[in-house]
Amino acid sequence: GGLQRGCALHSAASSDRRATVPHTGDMTNVLARLPESGNPDLLFLLFHGVGANAEHMAVLAQRLAQEYPQAAVLCIDAPDAFDAAPAGDGRQWFSIQGIDDANRPARVAAALPRFVATVRALQLRFAMDWPRTALFGFSQGAIMALEAAQGWLKVTAHVATMLFLALIAAMTLARRRPLRKSEGWLP
Repeated sequence: GGLQRGCALHSAASSDRRATVPHTGDMTNVLARLPESGNPDLLFLLFHGVGANAEHMAVLAQRLAQEYPQAAVLCIDAPDAFDAAPAGDGRQWFSIQGIDDANRPARVAAALPRFVATVRALQLRFAMDWPRTALFGFSQGAIMALEAAQGWLKVTAHVATMLFLALIAAMTLARRRPLRKSEGWLP
């Protein structure tokens, strides 16, 4: 089955669930794929790009869960609504309205404490230390994961950044057929 919304992370009835994780006064939506039985032995945290949401990382989450069945694989929604398209369901880690090379670092730095609090809350929830935690990010999610790992956390977290073509490769694997140029994904 696919990843679904609606159940608490502590419920053992299903391996696919949507939950809300409280931390520092905020609530973070998490799309989770948990082991069928027993406690997870790895924690994979997936962070989407700007204007997307946790569901956009679901294909990779399902693939990781297949390869690592005892891992907790979590797709995390960014905390803020995407302000460039407020009517949609997109999220953002920081605003891109009026962003440029000069103000981007300050926006990342301002978003970092909440991002780190989310990572730490999930690590505490699953009693997982850094050698057993991996951060995956796409686009804005990759910026936040890299910044957290190298600056704020100062730990040896495993950080994987996905480039656009890596995401396409994961989607291709999940669909079990090659993407064609006519589908508009490849140059």
